[in-house]
Amino acid sequence: MEGKRVQGAIALRHHHNDRTGHIGYGIRPGRQRRGYGRLMLALALAEWRRLGLDRVLVTALAANLGSVRI
Repeated sequence: MEGKRVQGAIALRHHHNDRTGHIGYGIRPGRQRRGYGRLMLALALAEWRRLGLDRVLVTALAANLGSVRI
């Protein structure tokens, strides 16, 4: 958040039938390339571990080089 404006969002989706899940995120285009994605993913992975989950899937389009690097 910056003031009342959302700069990015992240979602942790876990499956109740096993210990696998998916992390999805998005960052406002004007706020990309500032380290927010890397920070958001690090915080999400810490929460993932806290929940006791041990497998996660993060996907990115090959053309989205910023997400591929994260």
